[in-house]
Amino acid sequence: MMLSVSLGIIKTSFPVSMLGKALGIYAMVIAGGLALAPAIRGILEGLLGWRSIFLVNIPAEILSFIICYKILERRESTKIKWDIVGTIFQFFALFSLVYLLNYLSSNPINMEAILLGVFSISMLSLFIWWENRTDLILNLSLLKMLVFLHTTSVCI
Repeated sequence: MMLSVSLGIIKTSFPVSMLGKALGIYAMVIAGGLALAPAIRGILEGLLGWRSIFLVNIPAEILSFIICYKILERRESTKIKWDIVGTIFQFFALFSLVYLLNYLSSNPINMEAILLGVFSISMLSLFIWWENRTDLILNLSLLKMLVFLHTTSVCI
């Protein structure tokens, strides 16, 4: 999920003339991170213990903030409508589904698992019903577009 959001941020942050270069740098950084992260993690864990893996993020985040603050253009903020009800339905649907899958990995199917499954499906149904009314978090009309459905099914 974070990768798709970051691509959207890059697309809106850079002019069309620089978009190819920005996406190329982004892809290079992602590939470099995927290649180097296991080695760096192993070195940190061997020298300083497993907790050091989390501490390495602090200077990286500070550096990232400074770079973004200096480079990115700041604009006047706009009010964004927050869909509280949709967010709650989405949270409970996703949380209960992940909890159910974790529960089923170590327990047999029993009444608790069935109730959790019913709750998860209910929350997902309520989320879809709500989003059909409000269209704030998820634009369900995208699913009517054949190109979008085909691209999504290929990615999955």
